[in-house]
Amino acid sequence: MNELINKLAVVTGGFRGIGAKITHRFFLEGATVIVLDIRLNKKVSEGSRFAMYECDVTNLADVLDVQETIVQKYGDVDILVNNAGIVSDSSMKKMSIEQFEKVISVNVKGALNCIKIFLPGMIEQQEGCIINASSVVADYGNFGQTNYVASKAMINGLTKSLAQELGKEGIRVNAVAPGFTKTNMTESIDENIKNKVKDKISLGRFADPSEIADAYLFLASDKATYITGTVLHVDGGLVI
Repeated sequence: MNELINKLAVVTGGFRGIGAKITHRFFLEGATVIVLDIRLNKKVSEGSRFAMYECDVTNLADVLDVQETIVQKYGDVDILVNNAGIVSDSSMKKMSIEQFEKVISVNVKGALNCIKIFLPGMIEQQEGCIINASSVVADYGNFGQTNYVASKAMINGLTKSLAQELGKEGIRVNAVAPGFTKTNMTESIDENIKNKVKDKISLGRFADPSEIADAYLFLASDKATYITGTVLHVDGGLVI
C-alpha cells in the first residue's frame, strides 16, 4: 500500500463524506495529506503526515494563507483534490439568485482559487496532479438542481481546458464524476425515489464512498501517468 509514497496531497472538503474517504485512502497509500475544510471551526491539527486547516475556498486570501503555511511546513503540493462542494436544491421557479451564486462560488470558484494558488508550485517542479469533483448530472441534468448541474458542467470544461494548457508543464488534470453515493447528501432522499433511481443503475445500488475514493487514488497514482483531460464516471452504469 504505497501508491502515493512521498507525495503531498491537499484535499478540500476532506472532513467528511467522499472527501474523508479520499483523505483516508491517500494516507493509507503513503501520502502526506492536508485537509482544507470550512467546517473545522478554527480547529487546526498538524502531524508529520496529516494536517487539517480551516479554510474557505471561496476566499482567495484564505487559500493563500493556508498554502503558505503548507509550503513552509510540508513543501510543495504534488496532488490537489478539489472536492469541496455544496448543493442548494430548488426548482428554477423558486430558486433565488443567491442560491445559484453560492453553489457556483463554492463548487467552481473554490476549485479555481485552489488551482491558482497551488499551481505555481507544480509548475516549478514540472510535475503535479489536479483532480476535480464532477458529477454524472453534468451530462444529463437533474430536476431541481440547475445550480449544481451548471457548476459541474463548468468543472468538466475547466478540467479539459486546463489539461490542454498544463500538459507541457508535466501536470495532469482530471475529474471524477460519481453517480448516486451513500453520503449525507443522499440520506435524506425518500426511499421510493431511491428505489426508482436504483432501477436505473445497472449495478442496482448506490456507491459506497470508498469506491469513489478508489477512483481518485487511481488518477493520482503512477498507474494513470498517461491520463489527462478525462472525466471518469464512477456511477455503476447509470449513464451509459
